[in-house]
Amino acid sequence: MEDSDVLEVIFDTIEPSNLKSTIFNGKLYEYVYNPGNFGISEMTVWINKETGKVVTAFPNKGTDVWKWTGVTWKKVI
Repeated sequence: MEDSDVLEVIFDTIEPSNLKSTIFNGKLYEYVYNPGNFGISEMTVWINKETGKVVTAFPNKGTDVWKWTGVTWKKVI
């Protein structure tokens, strides 16, 4: 996955139809999307409601998604 692919997935995720909720007392928009490629089946992007800037973006599920447990990496499916 190249940097340009990451940007593409983030921009695809922040489409209005993917808005899931507002979080952190309404300060952030949370977008959730299934890109269906790159081994990612669920992607989340948080956008600052005031500035419109991306706060963070991360994959939640997929065949190529790994999460840090605080001790080791664990594959998430």
